[in-house]
Amino acid sequence: MWYSWWDSFWAKPRGGEVNHGLLAGPALSMNINSSFSISSQLLYGRFDDWTLERRYISTYENLGNTTLPRDEDGVADVERLDSDTTFSYYVSRKFKVFLGFKYFAVRSELRMNYFLPIEIPPSISITTSGSIDIDSVYYAMGPGFGIGYTIPLTNRLYLSLLSSCITMPYGKFMREVTDNNNGYVFSYNIPIALYGANVTASLSYYSEHFRTTFVAGIRYQYLIIRTYRDYDGIDSNAYKLHTVSHNRLDDHFYGLTFAAMYYF
Repeated sequence: MWYSWWDSFWAKPRGGEVNHGLLAGPALSMNINSSFSISSQLLYGRFDDWTLERRYISTYENLGNTTLPRDEDGVADVERLDSDTTFSYYVSRKFKVFLGFKYFAVRSELRMNYFLPIEIPPSISITTSGSIDIDSVYYAMGPGFGIGYTIPLTNRLYLSLLSSCITMPYGKFMREVTDNNNGYVFSYNIPIALYGANVTASLSYYSEHFRTTFVAGIRYQYLIIRTYRDYDGIDSNAYKLHTVSHNRLDDHFYGLTFAAMYYF
């Protein structure tokens, strides 16, 4: 399990603060021989009651492209899934290299309330307050690679250090927005790609009586989210891969890890 704090790429643009929650799930590891092993882990968690609040400038075409401030606040419920499968080769008893495959998914349900914080004359026909529902799904997958080093502290206690690079070039972002004032619904999906790094430090203790290794540690995962956008409207099928620099889409996920692995 992973008790974590999440500085989220999707929440920051809407004024969301760091949230925390628990990811938990099964893990399985198998030694093929003295040099090779394969392991897999699936973690799932919920981050409910995520408070969002922001002010931004909205452009109104029916007012001659006039810009007006608009305040938004809302609460989101978020689900997150992390799946990692790795194939390891032990160069020595202490040092290993590994290749892996990662799948990452996020689903959020958000109700946003909005209003204009300024007085609008009755003669101007614009909506000054209301709410919208935003349902979003992000997912990405791809390979990774890394290294690990284990330091024996006693005959049953070990310190392990892991570092890996994450590449998930195959992904999609899907969103459906419903305006509760007029029932207007629109949706879209765009390709995305995620890249980043993962660092873990942990202490492992093997109990011979229970035939179980107990593990406690810390883990930090950093991701950069890149998105395909329509390229200046020249061709609806032409996409350009770029990092959004004015509103950088990066994701910080860090916290405490705990595990118990039983040996058959």
